[in-house]
Amino acid sequence: MESAKIIELKRRFPKSVKANSPTLGEVEFKYISWRSFEFFSELFKKAITGKEFLIKVLHHQLEVPKISLEDFRKLPVDELIALGKHFAEHEEHIRQYFKETSQEQFYAHFRKAIETYFQNQLKKIQSAVRRIIEPYIEELYVDNSAAIENSIKIISQQLKGIQSSLEPIVEHVKQQVEFWYEWIEQNRETYVRYISFWQRFQEQYNESIKQEAAIVLKKYKWLISPSMPLSFVYKVAAIGTKKGNQRAKVNKLFVDYFSSNNFKQLSHLVNAWATNKMFKSRMKILRDCVSVMKNANHRYNPSNVVIPVLIAQIDGIRIKFMEQHGLSFRTKDKEWKKLFRDQTLSDALLEAANDVFLDILFQSSFPGKPLNTPFIFNRHKVMHGEFLTYGRIDNTIRAFLILDFLATVTNQKIKQV
Repeated sequence: MESAKIIELKRRFPKSVKANSPTLGEVEFKYISWRSFEFFSELFKKAITGKEFLIKVLHHQLEVPKISLEDFRKLPVDELIALGKHFAEHEEHIRQYFKETSQEQFYAHFRKAIETYFQNQLKKIQSAVRRIIEPYIEELYVDNSAAIENSIKIISQQLKGIQSSLEPIVEHVKQQVEFWYEWIEQNRETYVRYISFWQRFQEQYNESIKQEAAIVLKKYKWLISPSMPLSFVYKVAAIGTKKGNQRAKVNKLFVDYFSSNNFKQLSHLVNAWATNKMFKSRMKILRDCVSVMKNANHRYNPSNVVIPVLIAQIDGIRIKFMEQHGLSFRTKDKEWKKLFRDQTLSDALLEAANDVFLDILFQSSFPGKPLNTPFIFNRHKVMHGEFLTYGRIDNTIRAFLILDFLATVTNQKIKQV
């Protein structure tokens, strides 16, 4: 409609979007920036119509004229859409994501453009900041002000050092790094704010990191147990950003973590199970398995011996857990597997662990028949002597991690009983 036509004017500065509207006259919108991230993240959560989303976004970005939300809401629909389309086509951050559209689909495409922008930029920020944060993330949760102060100091220096080299990176990343640096400097004296800062930082993107790690875990048939540090999750997620087959790198990451220093981390993992009622009577066997791994010294393949023993213990704990919930070892696969699935629905990493436990180790199999998901780590094929090449250290680590996963699941339920 002619009355709703938007006439573009020259911009007074590069990042504002200016126009003339029939009702408001000269209109100026500020560009979308990370300073508005909180506003948009809250807006995305609300169940509102496409029209209301458009109104709230345009009013939030409106610099000139200054009018109330209620008055802005009174603009004719065709004028609102014309303003929204003009803004989406000229705003420097979202225009690349906005698609030409009919009036019927405009609201959905307008929202999608903004959502895509924030999703893509969040990934870039994670990549830019993660390299600096990762080495110190565990220390920041230790109740030790000296350790925290030292970590904050190192991180601050590194953030300050890269500011001058951030020119090739999009501006919002530079702003985000500067934000972290300035925040740290301003709050250096307050211990409580250190903790609060890192908790907010973790809440902002930790779930997306878990999701990224879960994709890698499922692809390469691995699991991260709750006993493993957060920094390890970051390393797994980082591998997922690389192109091509990363199986060897993922395997090496897990094997190195548990086998270094004569299997120190593996020993810690197993010793933590001693307080679990379902594990207590099995601890001698499990510790013996660790000793076999430690003392092999390349004279024999310890995994050939250890894996069947660990699978037998997994089986025993599985059956005990089923009995606790009124099931028997004769219960059909679908029913007992649902019991375990129900324990981990709210956590991406535990769901990935369940996938290895239920869909890989306990994948249905028949004598002489191939598996639906080909993988050598299969309870039935190993224990019935059909698979003979299972003896690899990565499969041994998988078995120990499944036991750690079961230790977590059974402990939760024991405490509730």
